[in-house]
Amino acid sequence: MTSVIEDGSPSFDPIEDDFLIALIESVQRNPCVYNRYNPLHKFTEHKLKIWKMISAEVGFDGQQVELERKWKHITYSL
Repeated sequence: MTSVIEDGSPSFDPIEDDFLIALIESVQRNPCVYNRYNPLHKFTEHKLKIWKMISAEVGFDGQQVELERKWKHITYSL
């Protein structure tokens, strides 16, 4: 994630960047959470288990819905 400091140049947060990279890599290994054509995508309980696993992998201690929102924010930002 970047923010702008007083002189207008971006400031990078390496901890946040590492988290986002870990999140992207973990989600990529689990296409059922983002690929609506994946046969497991329609099974909500399965996706909830996968999001819980992803949360543990990336060390996210918030609610799963927050992690899903972070993922959606990343994908909408591209």
